[in-house]
Amino acid sequence: MKISIIVASYNYGQYLRETLDSILEQTYTDWEAIVVDDGSKDQSVDIIKEYVAKDSRIKFFRHPNGENRGLSQTVKLGVEKAQGEYIAFCESDDYWKTNALVRHLEVLEKYSEVAFSCSMVEMEGDDEERKAWYGKYWQKVGKSFPTDEEPVPADIYLEYSNPVPTFSCVMVRAELIKNCDFDPPVPAFLDWWLWRQIGRGRMMMFIREPLAYWRIHGESMIKKTTHMNELNETFIQQSHRWEHVTGDRGSEKVREVVEGKRSNYCLVQRDETSDYITWSLLGIVEWRRWRYPMMNELQRKALKYRILYNLCLGYAPGKIRRKRDQYCERLKHLESMLVYRIGKAR
Repeated sequence: MKISIIVASYNYGQYLRETLDSILEQTYTDWEAIVVDDGSKDQSVDIIKEYVAKDSRIKFFRHPNGENRGLSQTVKLGVEKAQGEYIAFCESDDYWKTNALVRHLEVLEKYSEVAFSCSMVEMEGDDEERKAWYGKYWQKVGKSFPTDEEPVPADIYLEYSNPVPTFSCVMVRAELIKNCDFDPPVPAFLDWWLWRQIGRGRMMMFIREPLAYWRIHGESMIKKTTHMNELNETFIQQSHRWEHVTGDRGSEKVREVVEGKRSNYCLVQRDETSDYITWSLLGIVEWRRWRYPMMNELQRKALKYRILYNLCLGYAPGKIRRKRDQYCERLKHLESMLVYRIGKAR
């Protein structure tokens, strides 16, 4: 089995048929669909059983006694049951374009260093105001990635923000996610929690083509979640305290970003507008990052020094080692200030 598709189901019976039909219509056919129901009270279970009878590749699981255990435990159960080399996700209120599996698989087969791929999405749903806001938001997020599709260090993109719109636009190597912790400090940020673990010291790929339809509606978790700025800061604070790392921060693949260019380790903020900050590491690489609305000034400064620290890893001689140590100390200081400020605000 090449690909396992995990569908976490909970009271989305009105959307579930469209979700499962989009899986059946995939042009790539070597897959299994692991549908895990989290104690739905609507017609979801009956719909799942109908599709299980229709196609043997679709498999149905639920918690003992049909209990409701939450998204984290539901996704975890799906991952445990998955037999594929790769794992893709399709939320039970979203659906895919017919070439979604093919495009993700092309990336992961071509680039062995890529831990996971994510794509752009198209917005669906009845909340026009929120759709417009998130549509604009994720378009800007997409612009923070290189214009040409190429692997990028996941650490840099995931440290203080989540550039992945939804589970439904992701495919990951199974052996990496099976080793993850599924108990995030903020339950609403389970996806970000997993991507941070998987991406630590590894590469990710952003596919500019929209491969998933992301539905925004009255029962969406993202719509139910309030106080996003406060939750974002709490998540970052707790994540930095969590020391279990699934990958090597000094990965050779990450270092290849600066291979052969070991001089001029001086970061210059070349351009700053209301929407973008451009950082140029002289003679090495340039990063154009969208100014995420949830990222405050302290977080932006900490991100800058984490970029520098990551780029200097593995280069021990003389001046570079001293620079790296300076960046590390500055980063620790900034992150301690973040923790202090969050604690004081409470």
